[in-house]
Amino acid sequence: MKPKDLLLARLSLISNDIEDLGFKFYCSQPKFKRIIGEFEQEISFKLNRYNCEDDCTFYTIWRVYSKTYTKWFIEKFDEKPLGNTIASSLDWNIPNWTKGIPDHFNLRNTKSDILEIGLLLQNIQKAGIPYLDSVSNWTGASKQYISSRLGFYLAADCLMIAGKKEKAKQVLFEGLEEYQKEGRKDGLMEVPKINRRIQRFFS
Repeated sequence: MKPKDLLLARLSLISNDIEDLGFKFYCSQPKFKRIIGEFEQEISFKLNRYNCEDDCTFYTIWRVYSKTYTKWFIEKFDEKPLGNTIASSLDWNIPNWTKGIPDHFNLRNTKSDILEIGLLLQNIQKAGIPYLDSVSNWTGASKQYISSRLGFYLAADCLMIAGKKEKAKQVLFEGLEEYQKEGRKDGLMEVPKINRRIQRFFS
């Protein structure tokens, strides 16, 4: 069985359990999505490029989007943001996820697939969904960026949408200090984005 077909066949065994939580399954991607208030949650599946017949290795990517962020950004900066993702994680970085690198999920078109897909469902229910819910609010999303020490400007955006302007200011200046005074390399070009927000909101 082709890798994607094998994955879809095994996901069909657990899709009802996930759809019972309000998710909709899209087999063309494949992914699950659901709307929680102003946030859209997504679970997508990434297949290994070296997969072959009856051998499907994959991991999951977890994202939260919000059209509210796009609207807010346009109002504040008079242009569209590069995207409306407010939080994301690879599965092995999610707290309490039991699969790590390089121990991804693997399907072999054998009876062992039942145990493997059952383990996936367990991880989705006990680790993945709680993660999505924890970052499907502006304060929760900001905390993920702050704790990772990446995306200071995005953390500040989330805090400002939440009405926490002083905390947003603190985060921006913390980020600026970390890059400029501690000599950290700015490979993601955060400093210009941080400065833009300082000038826009706090100058």
